[in-house]
Amino acid sequence: MPLIRRVLTLSTTVKNSRALTTEAQRRGVLALLNSAYGAVNNKSCFLRALCASVVKAFGFILKHQVMVDSATLNRYQPCIIQLPWFGFRDFCMSQDIVFIEDLRIETIIGIYDWEREVKQTIALDIEMAADNTHPASTENIDDALNYKAVAKRLIAFTEESQFQLVETLAERLSEIILDEFSVPWCRLKLSKLGAVTGSHSVGVVIERGNRD
Repeated sequence: MPLIRRVLTLSTTVKNSRALTTEAQRRGVLALLNSAYGAVNNKSCFLRALCASVVKAFGFILKHQVMVDSATLNRYQPCIIQLPWFGFRDFCMSQDIVFIEDLRIETIIGIYDWEREVKQTIALDIEMAADNTHPASTENIDDALNYKAVAKRLIAFTEESQFQLVETLAERLSEIILDEFSVPWCRLKLSKLGAVTGSHSVGVVIERGNRD
């Protein structure tokens, strides 16, 4: 019951004021979100529907950037992504893309003996789902998905890796993107340059996460 009352209170506040103007209201919203966040995976249909109401209210905050910092957004965005039954996700989050194209890295990759001794060049093309409306309004890099930070992390990991299959490397890289940068969905193309005679490159394309 306390969670229900908080949902109703928040809904009334949002409906009446269309803004959260006090620190007390902000703290109340964050406490409510914390309660909903913990119940996202609960199997009860009632609690799932309740969480949907909470996330809908949070969608208002996301949409209008009302007194919520980037750390809070990063924490609760996965909560929204985990709600496939929630019908207001388009209201909550934009389906923007941040991309990195033709990121070339030297690494040990391959199954043949000579490939275990000589570094080869791979190229990465990456698309990452993001909500760019907030950083567009603040022009603060801390509010954006920092593609330079993503690239540096992938370069460092790949240069030290020694995988045999491009499939394995692609999976590990996608896990880094999703887990370390709070990205809900990514599409990653990994090209192994000059690996087959007569072909510019070969490789894999994978999609991980939930973009819907």
